[in-house]
Amino acid sequence: MKSIILQAMDNRFFLLPFSFDVAKLRIDLAICEAEQWTAHFNTNDYSGDWNGIALRSASGMAADIVTTSPDAFSDTALLDQCTYFREILSGFHFPIETVRLLALSPGSTIKEHRDPGLGYEHGLFRLHIPIITDPAVSFIVDRSRLQMEAGQCWYANFSLPHSVQHDGNTRRIHLVIDGLRNAWTDHLFSSAGYDFEVEKKGREYDRATKIGMIKHLRMMDTDTARAIIASLEAEGGLDVPGTSESDKQAGALPEEGWIPVSVQNTPDGLSFTWIFIGENRYVEPFFHDTLSVARHFHENKTYPSRVTTLGQLLDFAERTNHVAPTAFIFHVSRCGSTLMSQALAAGEENIVLSEVPLLDALLRLPFQEESVTSDDLDPALMAIIHILARKRNPKEKSLFIKTDCWHVFFYEKLRSLFPQTPFIFLYRRPDQVIRSHQKQRGLQSIPTTLEAGVTGIPHDPSGLADLDGYLIKLLEQIFNAFINIQSHDLNTFLINYDEGTAALLDIVEKAAGIRFGDDIRATMESRSRFHSKRPYELFEEEPPVEINTERMKKLMDLYTRLDQLRK
Repeated sequence: MKSIILQAMDNRFFLLPFSFDVAKLRIDLAICEAEQWTAHFNTNDYSGDWNGIALRSASGMAADIVTTSPDAFSDTALLDQCTYFREILSGFHFPIETVRLLALSPGSTIKEHRDPGLGYEHGLFRLHIPIITDPAVSFIVDRSRLQMEAGQCWYANFSLPHSVQHDGNTRRIHLVIDGLRNAWTDHLFSSAGYDFEVEKKGREYDRATKIGMIKHLRMMDTDTARAIIASLEAEGGLDVPGTSESDKQAGALPEEGWIPVSVQNTPDGLSFTWIFIGENRYVEPFFHDTLSVARHFHENKTYPSRVTTLGQLLDFAERTNHVAPTAFIFHVSRCGSTLMSQALAAGEENIVLSEVPLLDALLRLPFQEESVTSDDLDPALMAIIHILARKRNPKEKSLFIKTDCWHVFFYEKLRSLFPQTPFIFLYRRPDQVIRSHQKQRGLQSIPTTLEAGVTGIPHDPSGLADLDGYLIKLLEQIFNAFINIQSHDLNTFLINYDEGTAALLDIVEKAAGIRFGDDIRATMESRSRFHSKRPYELFEEEPPVEINTERMKKLMDLYTRLDQLRK
């Protein structure tokens, strides 16, 4: 690499004193272009085509372009083939986390967003080395356009608002490097004109931002996040837990054994009602059954309306020793998902959250209350899962979250919050699902029960006269979502209920990367022989029923396509 001398204007972004050989960069790029690239995981943040491939990743796989990990990062096999990329990285004397090639196609847009904590003052930074670019690419950071040229090396503070608009004709490709700050980088940034006095003043006066960062980083629960938190807290003067006036006026935090069960959007922000559940495990078929049992406890009769603020909820979650999600289980309804969750709950090492009403209420709240934003919603979702997954005994080590069947429509939200958690998609023949709903209608099969913005099905009052027709439309949306997600998300697993309980557990083991002990497996398989909702009754599979109507054709075709993807 060649050194150049430049003077930075400010700390938001600047050109580092390196110049890389563009021809050599493109030779290594050609090697990588021959491999399969992965669509970017933050699908809420862009439109068009934004994809990448990893040279260093959490899993060591080139298809893994996620930037967070609870463990160390490692080189991928692809990096071994790229001589010049390895030379560049060897010249950077700081701990390197992810290294990716990111490509943005013409006509694509990366919407304005922030990446909290991704700035040099926070200890974690990102470098961009353009390999192929286009003069019609507008790379905007904090309302300023960066003029990046191929072979240059740029730093930008991506905790600030930033966006990219590609109005050119050439696929833009950058080598993107995430690293951790150290003495070497301090010297490097100083040579580029980084103003450490400005950084110091910013740290002194931006206390509210630092407190918000700490809360967000604690939810991430990674080594990098913990290192940044330690750095922020070392500066002193941060009283993070429950410091707002509304938090103080709301009273003391709940004790262990209490869980949030409902949410309200008030003029002062989100508020949460709690219920005492004690040390009880969640063994009932559905979470609302668990809550029904808990409502009879003495504590809930004595304190029937215990309410906290969002800030208190976050503080309670921070001090909760919890089990991280092992897998999410999505389903099409009436396809054995409850039987699976009940089989998993039979093992004492598993925590199972089965269709939690509060999680559903939060996910759907923005479709009911326009004032609710992701800034409130995302931390609340993470906090609630942490609290519900409190570790009650040393045996508990796995957490399975069974969603409501329509929660696949919140895939982008859940994937952005849990980028590395396996998603399991459970399904069965649609005619079997419909036949089950004909015997006993589920909530989702009634038109107008779910918001049209969630399902994508316009509200039609006349639909009440054709419940099967509405259900067919809903199942088409769900099967379509399964197909689309499975085609680009490498961390998804398809399960056809017809494979049988033993096969289902095999796939769960593979997806979650765990191994059930023989005794636990025997317990779960024994539980699966009984009815999921009536555990005292032996389960009997209903024979398949053909529903020969023309309007079922599209849905059955979708089922066939999904089943082919599984095979």
